[in-house]
Amino acid sequence: MKLLLDENMSELLSAPVSPDWTIDRLAEEVLCAIAARGSGEAQEFVLDAEVATDRQSRRILRPLLACLANKSAVEAGTSPELYRGRLLYQRPSHDGPVWILGQFENMP
Repeated sequence: MKLLLDENMSELLSAPVSPDWTIDRLAEEVLCAIAARGSGEAQEFVLDAEVATDRQSRRILRPLLACLANKSAVEAGTSPELYRGRLLYQRPSHDGPVWILGQFENMP
């Protein structure tokens, strides 16, 4: 299943940010939103700046990818690859632990 910035993810990325927001908190919200789907079948999410329609989403995608790369490296105990690489996370869901695997390319 391939979901291209579906409605929930688009809302999350384009929602007004609070004065104390952080990119790290947004990254965790994205991971939790993906894990909350907790389906037994694999799902593919594509975050693409070319598809994002609002200015805020386009502006935060690159920093979000870099933050996700750092989070993945910390959780795996490896050095971060900020511009391209693999991502791996485990997050809780209502159905039990969910593995989130990904690949990314973070280019201007």
